[in-house]
Amino acid sequence: MRRTGHHRTAPRLQLLAMALACVVAAPAGANTAGTPAHTLPLRMQNGHPTTDVLLGDVTTPLTFVVDSGAGASIVDTRVAREWDIAIPGAEAAVALGATGSSTRLKPTRATTWRLGTLRFERPAVQSDLSAVWAGQPLAGILGNDVTAQWDTRWDFASERLQLWTPGQLPASRQASCQANASPGRASALQQFAFMRVQLGSPAVDAMAIVDTGASQTILNPAAAEALGLRLDGTDRRVRARSLGTRGVDGNTVPAWLHDLPALASGDWRHGPFEVRISDLPVFAVLGMAEQPGLILGSDALRDSQLDIHAGAAQVCLRRMAAR
Repeated sequence: MRRTGHHRTAPRLQLLAMALACVVAAPAGANTAGTPAHTLPLRMQNGHPTTDVLLGDVTTPLTFVVDSGAGASIVDTRVAREWDIAIPGAEAAVALGATGSSTRLKPTRATTWRLGTLRFERPAVQSDLSAVWAGQPLAGILGNDVTAQWDTRWDFASERLQLWTPGQLPASRQASCQANASPGRASALQQFAFMRVQLGSPAVDAMAIVDTGASQTILNPAAAEALGLRLDGTDRRVRARSLGTRGVDGNTVPAWLHDLPALASGDWRHGPFEVRISDLPVFAVLGMAEQPGLILGSDALRDSQLDIHAGAAQVCLRRMAAR
């Protein structure tokens, strides 16, 4: 969720309470031995991993954020109207965002989606995303309703996202792997990747949700307390963030910044980096309000290879050599 300096933060996991169901593209066919079924370009844009999407017969590529922390794919309202997939008079459902803000979601007509060699037909939902990524040419969000149907390998260093038929993804050498750390998660969270991590030094055990659409890693107050941090203005290790954490409807939650000295999961290690601390309502939705928890953003993953197996059954992290 990181937008350094004056950038605003987009709400993540905004579809957890979504009332609309989408038709999901199911993998078809088999991988050739040793190769993925599909490979998508993965470009970092203002801290967000993005890829090109072609909708319907339109030949102009649209830039979508690829978000493992979004429960459904969203097309910006402007794009839905321009490409004639909006449904006039469609009834809207209201979904809550990470900050407690709300956004109106409307269904779209079914249309063809093309992402590299991946092609499927399905509807989506539309929402006004203009305030989320103000000034950026982003057309929507590709959520885990698509990606969680595959074994996925997010290779940030090589700028590619590989989709493998479930069960076909080869083991990543020297990777730290773990089963989903929330095996009893609610049905609405089945496609979300939870993992155990260690924060700081001495290490504090915490629960993380992997959110590639979040450009900055966010700790909850319980994690800050476990690290011995104070949020009352008396701790020099913590800096108030003047803009807070802002949601899609302008709702703002107070936020602080902290230079986290270490982050680890098994053999995977991340050096010191700036994280955000914010008491987001979404932590309660995730069952992480009372325990140390965090949203693990793409800022912690940029020099790593991330594997999320189909249905978020397993998560693997591998540190890649600097290029």
